[in-house]
Amino acid sequence: MLDRDAVERWIHGFVQPTAPIEVTRVRPWATVMRVPVAGEAAWFKACGPVQAFEPRLSVELFARWRDRVGEVLAYDTPRAWLLLADAGVALRELGNRPEAWRDVLPLYAELQRGEASHANDHIAHGVPSLPISTLPERYCNLLDRDLRFAPPPPSRWGHEPPALADHVLHLARTS
Repeated sequence: MLDRDAVERWIHGFVQPTAPIEVTRVRPWATVMRVPVAGEAAWFKACGPVQAFEPRLSVELFARWRDRVGEVLAYDTPRAWLLLADAGVALRELGNRPEAWRDVLPLYAELQRGEASHANDHIAHGVPSLPISTLPERYCNLLDRDLRFAPPPPSRWGHEPPALADHVLHLARTS
């Protein structure tokens, strides 16, 4: 359980809220709070154990990719807390507009390629190692799970798992 008083004291050490701090999302992997500050908002995130690597990773990414990731205002690695400046409109709020993704995905791909040389350091600090070679198995495991919705038959997903494995192996060889 998150100690709300401790969180608010910590937040007040870095920003001055102009209105009450509100919980906006509670999920098993994180709790997110909106922190109203002069003219905008900051965002507090308390990461659950599965996401405990995120504050340190966010700091590392922000140091190298300031134009691609949210500005880190403060972080607490032992408690897995993160305070971020507002980064603008979330992609999910833009609807399913392909042009929004066309602008973002090349930048994200560049970040991914640029971070490849830091992968071992990220993994050493708790970021899950998910090499492309594990994608077919993880995909099949996902299809075998009891999902909250009834997925279409695998052929309607675009690839049968064996075909996916072939595509992944081709990607691994060419990247």
